[in-house]
Amino acid sequence: MDWLSDQRGKGLLWEESRLVAQALDSVFGDYFLQIGAWGPADAFLKSARTRSRYLVTNEPGKSAALIMSTAHLGIASDSIDAVLLPHTLETSSDPHQLLREIDRILRPDGHLIVLGFNSPAWWSVRQRLSDGEFLPGIDRFVGEHRLVDWLQLLGFRTMQSRFY
Repeated sequence: MDWLSDQRGKGLLWEESRLVAQALDSVFGDYFLQIGAWGPADAFLKSARTRSRYLVTNEPGKSAALIMSTAHLGIASDSIDAVLLPHTLETSSDPHQLLREIDRILRPDGHLIVLGFNSPAWWSVRQRLSDGEFLPGIDRFVGEHRLVDWLQLLGFRTMQSRFY
């Protein structure tokens, strides 16, 4: 996503990196996964306080540690302490399946952090008015209420929601 290197993209990445660092400040354990490439490979990984950190993507050529289908993650069940989805639900062909896989691999006390554009916000309005050219690669917007519903169906508890 080349637009992440222009002024608006850099500002967005800076703000998201700051919020992810805050969210990960109290998350410890063995394994942290970022599923989906978004900005520089280490933009979010460096904030993780786990022993190991990995970027997982289904796109060869991204600086990922693991390249695999996000619909069927080749990762042991109940083995991951924290997962970050940086706009991954917006670019996933099957966001429901991705969330089911995350539910499978997360430890019972694991953490899920989701970054996304709120559907009623100006980013999504501008995207619709530009026929998808404003945010190239973003296929859909998942509003907060829809995401909370999806997560509740899987048994997740929503701890915090922030708008930026």
